[in-house]
Amino acid sequence: MAGTLFACGSEMTGTAQEARLQVAGHVRSSVNNASIAGARVELWFAAFGQPSRMLRATDTDVSGAFALEIGPPPGYAFPNCSTLHLEVSASGFVLAPLVGIGAYDSPECRAGAVTVMILLAPLP
Repeated sequence: MAGTLFACGSEMTGTAQEARLQVAGHVRSSVNNASIAGARVELWFAAFGQPSRMLRATDTDVSGAFALEIGPPPGYAFPNCSTLHLEVSASGFVLAPLVGIGAYDSPECRAGAVTVMILLAPLP
């Protein structure tokens, strides 16, 4: 069964003008918890009533780890986690459902660091 776990930092990074958000984590198999190297992780911005757009993308390393960093999207003083989601894909695995980063104006988002564990199910 695929799922997502969140753990968050506790310190604000920068001022409203320079607020940054780090999204890091691991992509693993939901069957045996093995790391998935080379998985594609994309961070998307999707505000209500606006077209979605990809902000950053990376591939996981050999240990299944990834890290992305962004500043506030246009019109926001801080990164607004309710407007952000991850899209994750890997060869041989079912495409992950959209992975939300957090709630509107969440303390986790304002803390500047969100850690995500993404579990992907193998293709049948």
